[in-house]
Amino acid sequence: MSLYSRNRDAPAPYAPPARPRHAPARVEPNNVLGVFGLSIRTREEDLEDEFGRYGKVDKVVVVYDQRSERSRGFGFITMHTIEDAERCIEKLNGFVLHGRPMRVDFSATKRPHAPTPGQYMGEKRPLCELAPLTFGAAG
Repeated sequence: MSLYSRNRDAPAPYAPPARPRHAPARVEPNNVLGVFGLSIRTREEDLEDEFGRYGKVDKVVVVYDQRSERSRGFGFITMHTIEDAERCIEKLNGFVLHGRPMRVDFSATKRPHAPTPGQYMGEKRPLCELAPLTFGAAG
């Protein structure tokens, strides 16, 4: 059995991963695609090969966990034109790569988010406002 499990010109036989409830309902078409549901084995080169079949790929980024250095299962592809991006959505949404059907959609953001500093940046409450800790078994 192939890890690339369908005829590239046939409609997707698998449903792509569901769009999360918190995701924007409507995103303006743009040349940046979000790719979700990736296997931890999927690398930038794999995505560039697949997406490059349907248009010119400018950039590929797979998002990795900093601690484990494993893929977090999603990435972003910058296509050369919006038309290339639309073609990729049509052809690759639901495509099974490395045993996982991927969801391909227009990215809600066109540039990466700013990295977090590794520490909590919210407002800190005084300790007296925090719930008291209880130790021992409940009785």
